[in-house]
Amino acid sequence: MFKKLILFFCLTLCTLFAFAQQLPEKSNTLVTDYTNTLSDAEQQQLEHKLVAFDDSTSTQIAVVIMKSVGDYDINDYAQRLGRAWGIGQKGKNNGVVVLVAIGDRKVSIQTGYGVEAALPDIVTHEIIQNDIRPNFKAGNYYAGLDAGTNDIIKYVKGEYKSPRSEERRVGK
Repeated sequence: MFKKLILFFCLTLCTLFAFAQQLPEKSNTLVTDYTNTLSDAEQQQLEHKLVAFDDSTSTQIAVVIMKSVGDYDINDYAQRLGRAWGIGQKGKNNGVVVLVAIGDRKVSIQTGYGVEAALPDIVTHEIIQNDIRPNFKAGNYYAGLDAGTNDIIKYVKGEYKSPRSEERRVGK
């Protein structure tokens, strides 16, 4: 009986490991393009804009472009990726992940709890439908991501102030 119980436990554990969601290693940048869809210049422009926004507000927006999320739901995958990578400030949970799965033809914008009020699901859906998808269909991925992140910035601007900005004001 004990051997059967151990065998059952081992099989269950192996099954869980087999179906465990594999996430890529944490990126050192806010724009991560695993597919080389964006040119180096486009990637740098987007990165510069997102780093400047992070520095001025402490809200992080990460853009990740990958080939596929496999059999996983893209929204769940984006949310797990944001948590695993620590997008946003600890304690404020103010990160936003824009995940593009090129091969799956899917896009997701997932927010941390700290920016949900400023960027609810209905707004992220509109950004995808009105800014990102039309540009993607025209083959202009950079324009879609640029317009989408501009709208995200517009909605969350002012939600959080960077502690560095407050320190500068106190020091003056």
